[in-house]
Amino acid sequence: PDLAVAQARFKEAEQAIDVARANAGVSIDGNVQVQRERLSEHGLIPSKFLGFNWYNQGDVGAQFKYDFDFWGSHRAEIAASVSRTRAASAERETAATMLTAAVADSYFNWQLDMAHIGFSNESMALEQKIRSIADASVKHGLDTEDILQQADAEIAAMREDIATYTWAAQMRRAAIAALIGISPSELPEFHARPLPAFVGALPASAGLDLVARRPDVQASRWRVEAAVRDIDVARAAFYPDVSISAMVGLSSIDLGKLFQAGSRVFDAGPALHLPIFEGGRLEARYGSSQAALDAAIADYNKAVIEAAHDAANQALTLAQINARRTERAGQIAAAQRLYQSSLSRGKRGLTDARAEYNASIELIRQHD
Repeated sequence: PDLAVAQARFKEAEQAIDVARANAGVSIDGNVQVQRERLSEHGLIPSKFLGFNWYNQGDVGAQFKYDFDFWGSHRAEIAASVSRTRAASAERETAATMLTAAVADSYFNWQLDMAHIGFSNESMALEQKIRSIADASVKHGLDTEDILQQADAEIAAMREDIATYTWAAQMRRAAIAALIGISPSELPEFHARPLPAFVGALPASAGLDLVARRPDVQASRWRVEAAVRDIDVARAAFYPDVSISAMVGLSSIDLGKLFQAGSRVFDAGPALHLPIFEGGRLEARYGSSQAALDAAIADYNKAVIEAAHDAANQALTLAQINARRTERAGQIAAAQRLYQSSLSRGKRGLTDARAEYNASIELIRQHD
């Protein structure tokens, strides 16, 4: 759904370019009107001198207007619209990137939940064997019932873990469905697969140059460009505006003669608009544009700092994971040696199978 919103904003920004370009070109307006009018008997020209009170007025014409845009106001409007479209495009890419990452994160966490459930089932099967041995030992008076209670507690804890991971896996599916805008029942069936082997490493180009190409940073930069162009538009409003206009048409108070050659009318000429006193509106508009630029620059600086901070956090997290992976490998090796030792003692009859099963459970926990 977020991607659909970003796409709609991009389309809206594209249309703004067409509007800005249309405002910068030649404008042609057509006009057709027919009016029934009554002259006042007490007006500037009394109707008694004309010999009639009522008459029909027909006008058909076309008006052309072209603004020379000496100060680049229209060009700046077009450039601002283009920059906003590029910002909207970058925002769309940001939404797509975040959506992709969120779906991938939820899916691989679902796979991780399945792996947790598999490890918990293995451990519970071993714990149930330990309980069977403990039950036999208690019945023969070799152990107290405390070991049975302890085994039951361990099994209950493992069942709780399985229930927790099962609930979490269901929540992952619901999250994926929400991210792509469908109901969970419409999702295909997921299948548990071994997690991929991956050695994380930072790319050699992981610096500010790479961070600057993030779409959210790019969007902020294009918003700054648009704000700069808006200031150009506001500044151009202080200067004289020169345009040329022309009108050709037909006009007659006798509708039967409207389309005769004698009804032709024509006018043309330049126009100069010079802002002298606008009640502070131009200054306010310029100040507003400057404030918008300051806000866009602050937003861009914030985006760059947050992107760099995020990259630094990811780098530190990766370093921490690699350090933990090294330590975990040592713990797994120790658990493996403990398992081999307990297996060896069991084969020599020095202990029962519980030592081997407990060592197996510990090894499974380390792998988990």
